[in-house]
Amino acid sequence: MAIAALLLAIPTSDLALAITQRLVTLAVPPGRLPRLDLTGGVPDDARTMVVVPTLITSVDNVQHRLEHLEVVAIGNLDPHIHFALLTDSLTPTCRRYPAKKWCWPPPARASRR
Repeated sequence: MAIAALLLAIPTSDLALAITQRLVTLAVPPGRLPRLDLTGGVPDDARTMVVVPTLITSVDNVQHRLEHLEVVAIGNLDPHIHFALLTDSLTPTCRRYPAKKWCWPPPARASRR
């Protein structure tokens, strides 16, 4: 009996959430966002960094991501737009598994904590 009640509670909570979201969207009408005039470029006080999240899966993957980011950055003519990679590795550190074919970061450049 308790299991059946628990299994019914999940769809009921989804339905309650969907109804709440619908009522909020009906009560608060959407509005237009103000437009930015960037015809003269990005002003100094609106400097922007485009961060590209990515998972590092191999050395080739890192090289490909860096080459792509370099092409995008070189194609960007505005000095107030910057680019960066936000990365994480799928593999554990080399110290725990020394038999791996590659390590990231490389042991010579590994940061000490």
